[in-house]
Amino acid sequence: GGSAVDRVLREFQDQINKEYEKFSPEGLAQWQKESTGVYNAAANQLGHEMQLRIRDFIFDKLKKEYGFADNRWWTEGVPTDVQKKCANQRIEKKGVGSDDWKYLFLMDYYTIIKDKKNLFIDSFTPPDSKSAAIDKKLKWFRDWTHIRNKYSHPEQGTVTEEEYQFMLDLKKWLYKNI
Repeated sequence: GGSAVDRVLREFQDQINKEYEKFSPEGLAQWQKESTGVYNAAANQLGHEMQLRIRDFIFDKLKKEYGFADNRWWTEGVPTDVQKKCANQRIEKKGVGSDDWKYLFLMDYYTIIKDKKNLFIDSFTPPDSKSAAIDKKLKWFRDWTHIRNKYSHPEQGTVTEEEYQFMLDLKKWLYKNI
């Protein structure tokens, strides 16, 4: 698990293992491997690549649907709450002359997809979730965000092998759709 007790236990086991190599409780070797952050850099690179691909797909589809004139793709295609959040971020970060869309976060794409489900849901539904409710279809966004927090904010932990594999599997089906 990922609780503080589990982490402390593994740290003690790790110290004992350094003194007594034969001491190797189940799961310790995997914990030692993952605690080095071995998957963080690869997950970070993959995550950034996938997020940009999602952004480009969504923007292209919104531009085709609503057009470029007066930024209609943004004003009509993106929920007002997301627009406001991005505008506030731009103002707070002193992004003079910068476009509001440059302040979108991963979960903002989730919100756009959910809001414009008629345009996007089929492309962003995993193969094994075709008949599921919309929140289940998009659960992978929340799972990915949890992983993203780890590779973007190392204080929140390191990416596990299982989480990195989740991202590879995600890329495999997602890239067939977008």
